[in-house]
Amino acid sequence: MSTILLFILVVFPMVASWVGTWLFWRHARTSHWLDLPTERSSHTVPTLRGGGVAIVGASLLWVSALGFAERIDSRLSLAIVGGGLLVASLGFLDDRRNLPARWRFLGHAAAAVWVLYWFGSVPSVPVFGVLVDLSYAGRVLCGLYLVWMVNLFNFMDGIDGIASVEAITTTLSGAFLWWLAGSGTDWSVALVFAACVAGFLFWNFPPAKIFMGDAGSGFLGLMVAVLSLWCAQSTPALFWAWFILIGCFMVDATTTLVR
Repeated sequence: MSTILLFILVVFPMVASWVGTWLFWRHARTSHWLDLPTERSSHTVPTLRGGGVAIVGASLLWVSALGFAERIDSRLSLAIVGGGLLVASLGFLDDRRNLPARWRFLGHAAAAVWVLYWFGSVPSVPVFGVLVDLSYAGRVLCGLYLVWMVNLFNFMDGIDGIASVEAITTTLSGAFLWWLAGSGTDWSVALVFAACVAGFLFWNFPPAKIFMGDAGSGFLGLMVAVLSLWCAQSTPALFWAWFILIGCFMVDATTTLVR
């Protein structure tokens, strides 16, 4: 990777996210946007929230630019921008007004439909070297996966740094495998996204100065899900790699939520 490309895909989005989080931190502090601990919370002191807006802004800006420059597939760009804006907007409203769960679910389902529309098709599942096409069942499962990931990351945001670190390690590893497979340049989206989350992590690392809030955490979950499905669609050999990378996090959070 050239030095110029490294700055474009990593340094610039990371700095943009860092600055955006700092600006939002100042605003949240003066506006008293606090996440107050409850009996179900992992934090014990009131903590500022909503900083994930910086991740959303920086990520969508760079994804739009990459799509416009034809560096990535335009369908991937449209899926992320449209779905990401919807999920982040609902999350931001929920941070401020506590939206009813049914409206959040309908919004997340709409974002999943938008993403799958631009995908056109869903990945076939490799089973012992054979690709299995799940047809309409595959679309339903992918839709449930997208919605579940949005809510799963939202649930885990209350633990300092955990959602951010998980998103970074998963997408960085996924981008590396994707690049090794030599399938186009769409892997650059995963790299940009990891850089944006890293800029926010400076403020979210234990002890967290600010949480990302529903806007940021829901967006993180959607991005990880979208990138894993898009990569699996273009490179079927990597289908299970993403689920292995995110597996421990998914099982831990899912088990906790079920219990």
